[in-house]
Amino acid sequence: MRKDQSKIVVFGNRLSGLLERWRMLNDLGFFNVILRNSLEELVEQLEAGETFDVLLFDGFDGCLDSESLRCLAWYNAVESIIISTDVNSQQCREILEWWYKRSVSSLRVLQLPVRMEDLRKVMTLPTDQAVSERCYHL
Repeated sequence: MRKDQSKIVVFGNRLSGLLERWRMLNDLGFFNVILRNSLEELVEQLEAGETFDVLLFDGFDGCLDSESLRCLAWYNAVESIIISTDVNSQQCREILEWWYKRSVSSLRVLQLPVRMEDLRKVMTLPTDQAVSERCYHL
């Protein structure tokens, strides 16, 4: 992924988490970053035809956020989706298996708290890596 051309949206409910991901992405050289804490605002952008290279869904909770993730993926306007969540390795595999049955976008899972080296890995790997290689920091 080219840093100077990548268009990234960071979505989540916690403003502090959004700002921290923004800072980390900037430290990695990604500067075209949009922050959204409202699903409605993000959907409006997608309905207007906006596309993104990466959607980073910060603080993903499978029970509460799976429908939001499916809604965002439905627009097919994001090349790669990264979720940061608090899961173990088995739960990570279950999330990935659930996702691949329902979507075409690439999905990667980052363990909370997000470490800089893990974020760097998910931002630089090609979108066609094997499922087992998409769980980071577990």
